[in-house]
Amino acid sequence: MKKLIFTMALVFQLVLGAANTEETFASGNKLYTEQNYSEALVQYHSLADSGYVSSALFFNMGNAYYRLNQLGNAILYYEKAKAIDPDNKDILANLAIADAGKIDKFETVPTPALTRIWNSVIGLFSASTWLTIALVFIFGGASFLTLFLVNKNKSTVKFSAYVALGALGLFFLFIGKMKQDQMQNNIYGVLVTSNAYVKSEPNGGQDLFIVHEGSKAKIEETFQDWIKVRFSDGKSGWLTSSEFTAI
Repeated sequence: MKKLIFTMALVFQLVLGAANTEETFASGNKLYTEQNYSEALVQYHSLADSGYVSSALFFNMGNAYYRLNQLGNAILYYEKAKAIDPDNKDILANLAIADAGKIDKFETVPTPALTRIWNSVIGLFSASTWLTIALVFIFGGASFLTLFLVNKNKSTVKFSAYVALGALGLFFLFIGKMKQDQMQNNIYGVLVTSNAYVKSEPNGGQDLFIVHEGSKAKIEETFQDWIKVRFSDGKSGWLTSSEFTAI
């Protein structure tokens, strides 16, 4: 009986929470349509701060920031929306418009051909899919090899095929691990202040160069309130967490 009451209470809380989320989101959207963008962002941020994740939420936040001429925050939330729904045409279109307004135009360091090919192979599937494929091949190879060993009629060709099956599984496992590491290491952020000087080191380093809001960079390292970033042209340095926010 106690378990039933607990389950019913949990379901009620989930339903109530979902209703409150929809109500808050609708309230934010209403404020947005009334051009009360700052007030709309208060509603949107209350959802984001509660842990609610949605491409629609981040897209609307990007729109509200763009209307307020806060280009850095607009790009940040368009990027967050894109990370969840990378093929959404509206997100991609608005992000392109916001990107066009950036002051900084970084040249991209050319990627070697072999690296591009390898990245294309890794990018065929998600890390979990690669790992699943690997386990299927490894389990299949091990199973067939076990049957081969207990079978009286042995064939060199079959033995080689079963070993190759297991080896392929290990190779796919390696790719899956590479994809996983790539996802963990490829963390980007956006400059949300109007501009900032990139420092040679945290806590009083020399000014290396200036960047402007909306500039996107890869996060390489963090130290206290400092973030080491690398831009697409290869330049790197340190920015504070108040200036630069992870996507």
